Formats: sequence, C-alpha cells, structure tokens
Amino acid sequence: MNIVKNAMLIRLNISQWSARKQDKTASLSVYEKYNVESTMGKFTKGLVSKEHLKEVKKIANAARNYYYENTLPWSKDGNRLLPSKNYMEFSKEMSKYKRKFEEGIENLKFNYQNFIKDAECKLGTLFNPSDYPDEITKYYEFTVDINPVPTSNDFRINLKDEEIEKIQQFIEKRTKAQIEAVNNDLWQRFYKAINNIVTKLSDPNAIFRDSLIGNLNNLIDLLPKLNITEDTDLITLTNTAKNKLGNLNVTNLRTKPEERIEANNIAKEILLDMENKITFANVKS
Repeated sequence: MNIVKNAMLIRLNISQWSARKQDKTASLSVYEKYNVESTMGKFTKGLVSKEHLKEVKKIANAARNYYYENTLPWSKDGNRLLPSKNYMEFSKEMSKYKRKFEEGIENLKFNYQNFIKDAECKLGTLFNPSDYPDEITKYYEFTVDINPVPTSNDFRINLKDEEIEKIQQFIEKRTKAQIEAVNNDLWQRFYKAINNIVTKLSDPNAIFRDSLIGNLNNLIDLLPKLNITEDTDLITLTNTAKNKLGNLNVTNLRTKPEERIEANNIAKEILLDMENKITFANVKS
C-alpha cells in the first residue's frame, strides 16, 4: 500500500464574522452594580441578530460535517487524509458548499446596512456605530488546501548521515502510527453504526427513525472510498452488513417483532465478528 500515491493531505479553512464585541462601558456598570472585580467577567454584546447570520453558519457547519465524514484523521495541525478514490466526489461536493457559502456572503453584504439599523433598535443605548466594520466580507473565508503526504525521503538537512537516518526512522514510525489511526477511525465509525442498531432493536419500546438503516447505508457506501489500507476484514464485514442489514424495511422493524428480533440477531453477529477481528484497543471508546 503506497499511501503517498493513493492519498493526499487536505485542510478545510472556514472563517466567519463573530458579530460580537466587548462593551467596556456596560462591563463597568456590571462591576459597580454587583461589586465584581473586572478580572471575573466582561459584557459582550451581539452586533447583529443571530438570525441574520444563521444561514451562512448553517452552510459552514454542513461543509465541516461533510469534510470530517469524508476524510480521515492525520495530524494535530488540522490536516486530514483524503484517499484519491474519494477525491472527485469530495471536490465536487466541497465546490457546492463553497458556492453556497459565497452566495450567502453576498446576501449578507447586500443586507448589511439593514442589519445595522435593526441592531440599533435592539441594542438601545449600547448601540455604537463605530463597532461596525465598513466591510464584513473580509471576515469570511472558505478555502480547501491540498498537499502531498510527506515521506521520510522528503527530509533534507545538513546533518551527519546517522542523524538523518534517525530522523527518517522517526518519520516512518510516526507515519505508520498515523496510518493505524486512520484504520482505527474507520472501525470506530462502523462499530458505532452497528452497535446503534443493536441498542435500538434490543429495546422493544425504543423509538427510531428511518435514518437508523439509512445512516448505515451511507456509511457502507463511504467506507470503500476511505479504506486506504484496503483492510480485507473491513471489506468483508462491510459487504456482510450491506447484504444482511442494508435492505431492511424500517417500517417492518417497527411493526413486526419477529423481523425486528431477526435483524437484531444479525446485527449482534456482525458486532461479534467485528470484535473478534478488531485489534485496536480503543475502537469501542
């Protein structure tokens, strides 16, 4: 498995206007009224109603959710791993989110002065026109950075050969651990999806939505694209779940106890097989 050829590092960067500001005058009033030391708090006011900004925020949250669902953990610097076989679909969907985000920003820009007038009515004496920037679009950003997966051979520095070898070995060891974490993340997602089905179907009084099986099917479709290590056990169990659970009728699960019990037993068997094959200690955490 050549992860350098089969994957890339990707980082989603989204920034938004906070539309909040500390009001020193109001804070002083609170300190004096309640005899509070200034180090114990501050008064922060909203500059515009949250309602005006919620649509762009909703798009940003949806984009982040898609980003995390369709990539794998890699490093603490914000980079995540995107398998090459998932690149085209990922790129297409992220372009849609970016377009919606930019359309939302244009709408904010068009209505900005109206938002300020609305805030003037709601903030009363706390309204201060100097709190508002002339242009808010500069506070918004939506970018996707793509970089190759680094290798130990990328390391170049003027050191003795033995020191360079030590550093390269460290990089290789770290990369191996990161790949194991990637695989572990997939098993965690799969385990939680099946365990959720077992939890719901084991309780005859449990209420569940159509998404109980729908979410599993979405994950089953996604796992092959993210299985960068081509884990054969994961492939086998994914196919088993698809064949035995993917076509379940949720309405029948609600109304026909015998089908519910049968489906629950199948899910339990898959869960047991999963536990027998999983070698990562924290997969059920």
